[in-house]
Amino acid sequence: IVRKIESEGNIVFDALIDDSSISSQVGTTTTTVTVTTGNTTSQYSGIQSVVPNASGIFMQLLDIPLLRDADDYIGTYVAVKGDNANYIGSSIYSSFDNIDYNLITSIPESATMGNVETSLGNWTGGYVFDETNSVIADVGFGQLYNYSRDDIIAGIASPYLIGNEILYARTATLISSGRYLLSGLLRGLKGTEHAISTHVAGEIFVVLSTSGLRYIELNNSDLGMNKYYIAAGPGRPLIDSNTKTLSAMGISLKPL
Repeated sequence: IVRKIESEGNIVFDALIDDSSISSQVGTTTTTVTVTTGNTTSQYSGIQSVVPNASGIFMQLLDIPLLRDADDYIGTYVAVKGDNANYIGSSIYSSFDNIDYNLITSIPESATMGNVETSLGNWTGGYVFDETNSVIADVGFGQLYNYSRDDIIAGIASPYLIGNEILYARTATLISSGRYLLSGLLRGLKGTEHAISTHVAGEIFVVLSTSGLRYIELNNSDLGMNKYYIAAGPGRPLIDSNTKTLSAMGISLKPL
């Protein structure tokens, strides 16, 4: 039991089960074990067991234009990722009062996301490839890929969100672990032309693929209302998780 709340005659307990994924320990026997039974002597190799640290969880709430026709209802996008390769999924909860939370979806895989280190320059050339500007994105242990022009035009490539702009990048040049220089950009997609000139260093960067990204349904009455969201890993209590807020404005419902 990790928390008890008493209010107006009600007692509420928050509890969690033990899970090997939330502990960190290394146990090693001796290098060899000698066992003698009667006239027989045998040697056995020692056994080492390593239980890895549980992954921390990063969540981004994205009130952005509609990405897929299947998402054509009131809602908003949420992206989550772990901070290391031990990430085994998370559950997303929402609340209006930051006290009573409801489970809304579970996401077993990790999104590719992080931040940009440089400010992406303005582009006034319209719907042709921006060969002038580039930007450095840090996605941690994630990977980014190169695409052909045909891949991008056919919608095979994954679009990116930088700040509030949705765009494609043909070339992702690896600079160092997790850091990529993105160039050959197709800018201002899905009605985000207004965001082309608004960039600053440190903005969010999210790969808008199905991995680690979900569309969560909202009610009409939710629009403009402040809601709290938590992404919690298996075996982790909600009080140990980071809380984010969003007042969704229904951007996904607006014409592009």
